[in-house]
Order: sequence, then structure tokens, then C-alpha cells
Amino acid sequence: MAIPVQATSRTVTLTIDAEGDPSPAAMPREGVIPLYVDDVPVTNGIPNPFVSDTRFTVSNGQAGPVDVGIFDVNGRRIATLFRGTLAAGNREFRWNGRRDDGARAAIGVYFSRVAFSNRVVTRRLVMLPKQ
Repeated sequence: MAIPVQATSRTVTLTIDAEGDPSPAAMPREGVIPLYVDDVPVTNGIPNPFVSDTRFTVSNGQAGPVDVGIFDVNGRRIATLFRGTLAAGNREFRWNGRRDDGARAAIGVYFSRVAFSNRVVTRRLVMLPKQ
């Protein structure tokens, strides 16, 4: 099996020729795998665990559609922090522990979910009770 690899800054292109392939002519199989090396587009929540609010930074390499939401452990969206086109660069988002209806969410585990056009990044957030 020959595996020539060509790498660019963001992708790897593989061409694989399998020995013993039953097809009448050798047919290379190709695929592209995106690479995210040293690419952290969403930071962890700070502070985490948190009591009143937490913040995280989203890094967008180029302008494009982004959806930033907070989800409970059952996968239900409880808060939308941003939905639209985000300019290239870094932007900080804060979640104050409140649902979209304004009520304070219950203490527990939540997830920030940032959906870019080509990937989704999820981070765990833990909300503690007010003292």
C-alpha cells in the first residue's frame, strides 16, 4: 500500500492504492482531512466553575457564520449568545447563567457550543450555587 501525503497549512490530501483491489484497473482513493494544529478557536470558560457569570473567547480566522449557544446536559439550547456573521478576529462572549427567557438556569453542568461553517467546538461549563 502506497500512501503519498501532501500537506498544506490546513489540509492533508491522501492517495491510497490498495494491493489486491478487485477492480479491473487500479483506482486511487482520495480524501481530504482538515488539520487543526495549535488552533484553539474557542477558549475554556473563565472562571469555570462559576457562580454568577463566565466568559470565553472565540477566534474566527475569517468572517463567516457563527452560532454561539449554551446547552444543558440533555442537549437542549437554553441560551443563544450570538447567531450571525462574525468578523475575523477574536471576540469575547459572556454567559450570565440565565436562559433566553431571563430566568436563572439551575445549578449544574452546561456546554458552550460554537458552530463555525466547517466545525463545531464544545466546552463544558459548571455553574455553582450563589452563596
